Amino acid sequence: MNNGRRYIIIGDVHGCLEELKILLAKANLRKDDCLIFVGDLIDKGPNSVGVVKHIYELSKKFQVILIEGNHDEKFNRWVEHYKNESSIANEMSNTVLFHEIFTELLDDEIEFMQNCVRYFRIEEYNYLIVHAGIPFDLEELPNNIDEVKNYSGKIKRKFELLLRLRFDTPEGKFVRLDMQSSEDYFWAERYDGRFGKVIFGHTAYEENMGPQFYNNAVGIDLGVAYGGHLCALVINNGNDEYFTVKAKASYFK
Repeated sequence: MNNGRRYIIIGDVHGCLEELKILLAKANLRKDDCLIFVGDLIDKGPNSVGVVKHIYELSKKFQVILIEGNHDEKFNRWVEHYKNESSIANEMSNTVLFHEIFTELLDDEIEFMQNCVRYFRIEEYNYLIVHAGIPFDLEELPNNIDEVKNYSGKIKRKFELLLRLRFDTPEGKFVRLDMQSSEDYFWAERYDGRFGKVIFGHTAYEENMGPQFYNNAVGIDLGVAYGGHLCALVINNGNDEYFTVKAKASYFK
C-alpha cells in the first residue's frame, strides 16, 4: 500500500513554465505527491531558467525525481567543460543558451540539475520511467540507479540510449534521427515489457490530444514547445489519470 501517495509523471517541459504551472494546478498537488519529470526541462521553449527554478522550489516541498533528457545531459556536460575552462564548451551547439541558463541559476539549482538520473522504477506498480526508450538488446537494469554513472565503453553507450533512442534496426543497432528506413523499428513497437510498463518522453506526439499508447509503453511528450500540449500521468492507488494543457503558443519549429 502506498497510503494514498500519488506519482505525477510529467512530459518534456522544454522551458514552457506557464503551461507547467497550469498543469500542476490541474493536478491539485498534495503534500505526499512524488513528482517525476521525464527529462528535457530546458531548451526550445521561452523560459528554461524559470522552469528549473520553479521545479527546484517544488523539490523543497515534494519529492522530485528528475530523469535526464538529452537536452539536460548536454547542458550538464557543457557546465563541466565550462567550469574546467575547456574550449569544448565554446564549440558545442546551444552555447549561448547554456551560458545564459548557467549564469542565471544559483549553485544549488545547477547541482539540482546535475543530480538527475537515467531511469526510475515505481516498484509497486511495475512502472519504469525513462526519457527516450529501451534498447532492444538491453537485458538488465541495475536496481541501484547510480551504478550506471560508473560504466564505460560499450555498456556506457548502451545506457546513454535511454535518453536518445527512437528507432533501432532489426538487430538492435541505434538509428539516428531521420535516418530510419522501413525495416527499422520504433523501439516501443516491439518492447516486450521486460522491465515493466515504460513511461517515456523524447518523441513528441504534437498532433495528439492525449498520450500515445503501446502494448507495454506510454509516450507522454505531446510537443508543448511546438504548440502541442504538456501532459502529466497521475498514478493514484493503481489508477491512471492523464492531464493535459494546450501550449499558449508555438515556440519552436
